[in-house]
Amino acid sequence: MRERIAQSMLALLVLVGIQSAICTGDDKKPTSTLQPIMSFSGGRSKIATARLLKLTNEKDWQLIWNEHKTGQPRPQKPIEDGELLELDFKKVMAIAVFGGKVDVERYSVDSVLEGEASLTVRIKAHSFQTALDTPDSNLTPWGFFMIPASDKEVRIHRDARTLIDDPPRWIEWKRFPKNSTGKK
Repeated sequence: MRERIAQSMLALLVLVGIQSAICTGDDKKPTSTLQPIMSFSGGRSKIATARLLKLTNEKDWQLIWNEHKTGQPRPQKPIEDGELLELDFKKVMAIAVFGGKVDVERYSVDSVLEGEASLTVRIKAHSFQTALDTPDSNLTPWGFFMIPASDKEVRIHRDARTLIDDPPRWIEWKRFPKNSTGKK
């Protein structure tokens, strides 16, 4: 009887695993772990609405940078030379994270996992955990993360844990479809 129960439990676990993989479309295993080529973040963007973006060209990069710095994609007063980072979009793409008005100081990348069909970028929010002080309500956290250019699907996951001492709990935040640019 115990053997039959054990076999039934094993069969159930296998079915749940198969169903989970089919439902999410996830790669079975990451083939490699990457680090962002460059990252920068902070707590005060002029973009005050939550947004997640994948930037793959100079025009979009410039518009988002301008809006981040001035609040307008096409500001009347141009941003000073040297303030916009020049990126080679044949080699990199940028993931931009804007949190809106939340109690988060900034964002960072935990890891970038590359599978056969996708890249998964894991984003951590650096937030407050306090019962006494009121966090700064004027924060509009942001992060720019440059990763190798790829035509694969890009999945952004965020750490959804609620207590600092808890282990990370990764949930999907946004998914960008596969590009047909021919880049690998």
